Amino acid sequence: MKRITTIILFFIILTSSTCQKEVKHYDLTVKNTANASIYVTWTDAYPDTLIRCPLGYSEILPGKSYDIKSGKYGWENDFKGMQFLQIFIIDAITGSTEACDTIRLHNMILKRYTLTYENLQQINWKITYP
Repeated sequence: MKRITTIILFFIILTSSTCQKEVKHYDLTVKNTANASIYVTWTDAYPDTLIRCPLGYSEILPGKSYDIKSGKYGWENDFKGMQFLQIFIIDAITGSTEACDTIRLHNMILKRYTLTYENLQQINWKITYP
């Protein structure tokens, strides 16, 4: 009888404890509401506020979105090793015709976002350009 009581008590303790599953974010969405295509690129380098070359670009057509993917454990884990995520928006024509060094040298960036983990939570992991 004592053993059954112990088992029942143990079961009650196990089932009554609440474990909240941590929500993880794997995508950061950038939406282009401009009338022209843009290129987006990103880095975790900070305070370097300029694009480091070579760095790939992803094109976003007008009215479309692009998801920046995190590592396999989510942005929450990625931010354990960085303070800021920087996102650069570049005109698609400039990005396709100019070398990365030229874009950097002449600061041909349309918009730069410097975001903390808290900033991304506040904007619900969505950036709208412009």
